[in-house]
Amino acid sequence: MLLVALASLPVYSTLARMFFGKGLGGLANAIRLFFTPEIISLLRGEYLQDGWESLKFFLFILLCIGWVLSASELLTKALF
Repeated sequence: MLLVALASLPVYSTLARMFFGKGLGGLANAIRLFFTPEIISLLRGEYLQDGWESLKFFLFILLCIGWVLSASELLTKALF
């Protein structure tokens, strides 16, 4: 599974560009807002942006994990 995860780096970068744009600034902002407590975001006036960026980051991570699991399963069935 580790080999599939490493071989999937181009897929991860494509997904990241789809979700966050070309630069790493969008991904960094999403990670920052994902780990910021909602009350802090509310006080900063970033509550709606926090929710949206947190959702995008969660879906990105979920898709990356799902890709590795499904590719590993397909390879296992094809080889064995």
